[in-house]
Amino acid sequence: MTQYDYIVITAYFCLLLTVGYFTSKFVSNTSDYFRGGGNMMWWLVGASAFMVQFSAWTFTGAASAAYNDGWGVVTIYVGNALGFTINYFYFAARSRQMRAITTVEAVRERFDKFSQQFYTWLSIPLGVVGGSGWLFGLCLFISISFDIQLEMAIIITGSIVITSTLLGGSWASSSNDFVQLLVMVPVTIVAAVFAMDAVGGPSGFVEKMPEGHLDLSAPFTYGLLGFWMLSNLARQMVNCNNLIESGRYLAVKNSQHARKAAALAAILSYIGPVIWFIPPLAAAILYPDIGSMFPELNNPEEAAYIAVALDYLPMGMMGLMICAMLGATVSCMDTGLNRNAGIFVRNFYLPVLRPNASEKELMLASRLTTIFLGALIIGCALALANIKSFGLFELVQWMGSMVAFPMTIPLALVIFTRKAPSWAAWTTTLVGFTTSICVANFLNVDWLADMLGRELTETERRNWIPSFGLFANLTTCGSWFFFTMRFWNRMPEKRRQEIEAFNKRMRTPISEEESGCEKTDYKQGLLMGSVAMGFGSFILLLSLIPNPLSGRIAFLFCGGVVLGIGILLRRSSIKLRDRELISKAQELVSSR
Repeated sequence: MTQYDYIVITAYFCLLLTVGYFTSKFVSNTSDYFRGGGNMMWWLVGASAFMVQFSAWTFTGAASAAYNDGWGVVTIYVGNALGFTINYFYFAARSRQMRAITTVEAVRERFDKFSQQFYTWLSIPLGVVGGSGWLFGLCLFISISFDIQLEMAIIITGSIVITSTLLGGSWASSSNDFVQLLVMVPVTIVAAVFAMDAVGGPSGFVEKMPEGHLDLSAPFTYGLLGFWMLSNLARQMVNCNNLIESGRYLAVKNSQHARKAAALAAILSYIGPVIWFIPPLAAAILYPDIGSMFPELNNPEEAAYIAVALDYLPMGMMGLMICAMLGATVSCMDTGLNRNAGIFVRNFYLPVLRPNASEKELMLASRLTTIFLGALIIGCALALANIKSFGLFELVQWMGSMVAFPMTIPLALVIFTRKAPSWAAWTTTLVGFTTSICVANFLNVDWLADMLGRELTETERRNWIPSFGLFANLTTCGSWFFFTMRFWNRMPEKRRQEIEAFNKRMRTPISEEESGCEKTDYKQGLLMGSVAMGFGSFILLLSLIPNPLSGRIAFLFCGGVVLGIGILLRRSSIKLRDRELISKAQELVSSR
């Protein structure tokens, strides 16, 4: 790391806090704080939806899977892309049309108050654990790059994320996601190009790759790889299409904006993995014994992406790379913090503790909850730093398949079915948890080895329980959920009518009157365009750093992308503002 990298990172931290400050002007109540008042533009929400699907874990935990096993890890992100495609055609518009403030409020309306509390107290701890994993992955990257203690990196970075979220709520989260996307895309492209060049170009990349890493027939010839890849696709598609994840679309202006946001996230999700996993795959060629390079790490292969970036990126570009990693993780953490604070305040504090609380009190409670949950995330991340029995990739796989997946199955199925009773969701989740316990204890890797009559490879041992557990949960939870539909007619008539009203509302497009104010539209564009232009100009100045010509071109490319998008966004927003002013002037003249 050079002094230029530190300058870049300092400027980026200041940018995050500046965005948080200015977006706080959009916040006047809890609806604004938790879902942007339902007035966000599609490009803000689409960028946020895309960014939340990955974090620095992609460049540490997932990168370790690419380093060890090859291209198969890409299926996780292809699953995201397919999930967003389903969003576009079916789920996104229905999510917005629920017209809720938080996702668990939608759970209450569709199911009942018990389900509301059940998912409230499951979502919050899972959100804390997930946030701690994201923070740990980022700080692993930072600690190696800066050569500082991992624990110190966790405390400092976590505190900055909390401060940013505290200021602007969902507005700050989504706005930061958009800026981070603008930075991350060109920087990761540059990293992929330099990594490919380091191994001798595309021909060297293919010829020197360890056996099986680029083998497209690997899913059919390497043990359980194909089974694991299918489980990735299934998990991510369900994770993208359920009531809990509907929160991303509650913030947009209307149904059309929701579909546009899903389309943007889908397009980016198809392109991203092709770029992200070139450096860790190249690391398998460049550093075959990466453990000797990072003996202090419990899982040194998690530093594969970092090693390539440190060795081959030009001076100052590593700072931008840290910003990209920070951006990816901040997007997960601040969105998770904001969502979980909303779940607690709107679904427990308000209905149970303080039914008559004012908006001012709810805003105070929201910010205090954000601080408390942020502190818990930092504490859990510090604990993860001392766990040696699990790698970061394995931990996320276990949590996703064995704990989170049983929760999401009923909340995904209910989007497509209308006649599930009020108790269907929480009982299905309990069936899933029971299934996970049985798989972990009775159908584990030892059982599989005995059944197959052979020793399992390390990859098979690592992936068996998450993969088999996911399909077992899909079978048992799905069967139980559809079984509960037999009891639909036994529910009270009043409750059935309420659920049918919810289903009808979810299928009714948002009218123009509900779409929010046009004044906020151009303000969003002007703010984000100005921020992008400012940071893009700063990146262009980094081309003056005494690098080789290739390094200077890299900065010109990154800065030009960010600046160009900022200019386009600002110009379109000025046109939108002018049209609104002309329209108001015409209305004034006609009224006279």
